[in-house]
Amino acid sequence: MLQLTDNFFSSRRAFLLMIATALVVRTAVFFTARKIDYGISTGFKLAEVARNINEGRGLVMDPLYLKILNEEYIKPDPMRPRLELFEEIPSSAHDASRLEPFQGRPPGYSFILALTWKIFGHKKFVYSQFLFCLLDLLAALITWWLGRELFGPRAGLLGGFIYALSLPHATLSIVTTHDAQGAFPLLAGAGLFWYGLKNKSLAAMVSSGLVAGIASLVRQEPFFLPFILGSSLIFTRSLAKTIKTTLMMQAMALLVVLFWGLRNYERFGKLTLFSPTYGANLLVGLADYPNKWGLEPSEEWLKKYIRDKGVTYPKTSVEFNKACIQEFFKFVRADPFWYFSVVLKRTLTSLMPTLMPFEKTYTRYYRQLLGKTGKFDYAQEYPIEFIVPIMYKFLWLILWFAGMAAFRNFTEEYSPETKNMMVALAGITLYYLLSHVPMHCEFRFLLPGYFPLIILGSQGIVQCLQSIKKFSSTVV
Repeated sequence: MLQLTDNFFSSRRAFLLMIATALVVRTAVFFTARKIDYGISTGFKLAEVARNINEGRGLVMDPLYLKILNEEYIKPDPMRPRLELFEEIPSSAHDASRLEPFQGRPPGYSFILALTWKIFGHKKFVYSQFLFCLLDLLAALITWWLGRELFGPRAGLLGGFIYALSLPHATLSIVTTHDAQGAFPLLAGAGLFWYGLKNKSLAAMVSSGLVAGIASLVRQEPFFLPFILGSSLIFTRSLAKTIKTTLMMQAMALLVVLFWGLRNYERFGKLTLFSPTYGANLLVGLADYPNKWGLEPSEEWLKKYIRDKGVTYPKTSVEFNKACIQEFFKFVRADPFWYFSVVLKRTLTSLMPTLMPFEKTYTRYYRQLLGKTGKFDYAQEYPIEFIVPIMYKFLWLILWFAGMAAFRNFTEEYSPETKNMMVALAGITLYYLLSHVPMHCEFRFLLPGYFPLIILGSQGIVQCLQSIKKFSSTVV
């Protein structure tokens, strides 16, 4: 009979089983779900930029070509979108007058697409999807390693298995947008920070800022990772050293993304490092719930509403964002208690992010396509698609409570370095949660920052099981 001793949790067999589990889950998701529509239209825009990069025109896009792609990819069946259209529908003859400069989102995902297309000789998303699947496999490894380093082999292996079995993270890795980078760069940055903390290596800590900067060129949230990690140094460093190290880490991230800000200044006259769409997301976020103003949760409605206010700038401009913020506060002032209830509801749902690799996934978009407006009729016809997300939500709840339980003997049980890292990990998740719940929020935005729950929650579960075992032995 298999004995679950520390020797087993430290064994090569257990490690290989965890890796095999992660590989099987991601392989299954890759081959069954890579054409599910989690933002394909956004992916087309970023891919169109990649096409122009490879054809020597730089960071520009053809809106007419994008319009054709967005019309064609849902034909004949929106439930089975056509993903690889860039070779199936070639662009028309080059017309420089039609090209628009790319602005808004960082350009990193477009550069990744351009590189993979150049290497393999075909304009297909499958190459980048495979790459991000591999990175998510590495993320499972880092989760295991960090848990083992901080709390021992039991918590490390449990955390590695939880991440390996995480369908939400595996699904995120194959979406065709900048969201696909997922948790990997955050885990890599946190891993470098822990290595530097443990071995007193300033170079490793500053390198975590470099990783955050590179990740910020794909999606902007990792930019503040150095600040979160560095601020936790107050547990093991003086205030002066904490500030100095944090500034060095954050400066490294800034140096990486500065070229993008300078490009925007040269092209648009404004030094913008990231997409100025926070105001748009705040305003659309009000429409996620029933409201008395007729606000609608769609980009088309948003553009029309702001343009009716006399703003003709594009959605990704600073001017458009400023107008959205003004309108947002107008509605909040009109009914602050309603907005508080919206934030409360969104906070509760955001505690349990799920992203499923099912064609008939339970989302508002797919329910409308399926003609299933209620939960009961959907659950009857698609029981697996209904039950599996609930199971993952239940798992997230367990990890939240277990993660908090890991701090129970915080002052007595852990070394200063471990306490430092625990606070840093908790800060990452809180940052992702608190920065997204005030606005329109999708689970794919939150998932990258929730890996600390797996690491901390695994330790809390191990502690709980050990307490139960100890209590049972004393009773007997």
